[in-house]
Amino acid sequence: MKTTVVIPGAMLLAALSLNACQQSASHQETKDSTSAVQETPVTVTDTTAVVADTAATNEKEITGKVKEIENGKDGYTAKIEGEDGHTYAATISRANLKDPAQYKTLNTGDKVTVKGDSWMMGEEERITVRELK
Repeated sequence: MKTTVVIPGAMLLAALSLNACQQSASHQETKDSTSAVQETPVTVTDTTAVVADTAATNEKEITGKVKEIENGKDGYTAKIEGEDGHTYAATISRANLKDPAQYKTLNTGDKVTVKGDSWMMGEEERITVRELK
């Protein structure tokens, strides 16, 4: 007596795929075990290292007259025309001052001396004020 088994298409496809994967893995193992292994040295570069800011900063003290005030969220920026004739943008805030008690609000026309970190932003020389005199 003859028995007929009906296998749905999806099951037949799964069985054939499994068989093909096993044959492919077996073939790969044989190929890998007979081929020569060549070692190549690899240089790994650490790209997570912190790089120091290369912008040049130096401490500077200027005395001059306040020409303009721009208020900010933590303080203000005073445009100061120095005695040397150059205009500086001095950022003044309690958080940046060595002694927050030095903080005061300047007005246009005031004569002031500031000391702090000098740096360039485009063509403008800026000073993060650490001492306000």
